[in-house]
Amino acid sequence: MDLSANGSSSQKEQQHKERFGGFNSQPPGMVRISEEKFVKQHYIETISSPLKTEFRQFHPSIDIDGNQLMSAHLFYEKNGRAGVVLMSDYWSSKIHYFEFAWEYKHPCPLTADSKWQMNTQSSNPGRGIRDYSRKLVFQRDLNTQELQDVRYWLETDDCPGYTGVFISHIAPGQYSATTTWDSSD
Repeated sequence: MDLSANGSSSQKEQQHKERFGGFNSQPPGMVRISEEKFVKQHYIETISSPLKTEFRQFHPSIDIDGNQLMSAHLFYEKNGRAGVVLMSDYWSSKIHYFEFAWEYKHPCPLTADSKWQMNTQSSNPGRGIRDYSRKLVFQRDLNTQELQDVRYWLETDDCPGYTGVFISHIAPGQYSATTTWDSSD
């Protein structure tokens, strides 16, 4: 079974909301960080090429000068495990820095993972095209929803490509994932 990279946008939105909360809620695991930590650990990954950005308004559970409704910009980092929240505090003319984290849980135990490897037979680095593949072995076959969750994880787990991740079923419990990085334009 091939699972296209596009999928249903409403399904992706629902998955995202279940995992990270909705418009009026803070993301899970949000903790305050210093401006220095933001600059040294998150700035490049967050500002230059975030995986996703999102705007929210919510009352943070972390005390911020009266805990009023705050505007927040969420930046999801491509490493698939962290994100940054920048909250503008209109009343005190300050920016507050936070990070949030999550941990992906596989639908069933993963028994083997080759990690992303460049496919030297189909890649053409001289023309700016690099194909990558990754083999995953689970204890059982996955259903369609589980495969969509795995694809979402792969897209955020240091994925070297940006064309989306395509997953193919190659044997019982075994899947092949592929993606492409193309700078030939």
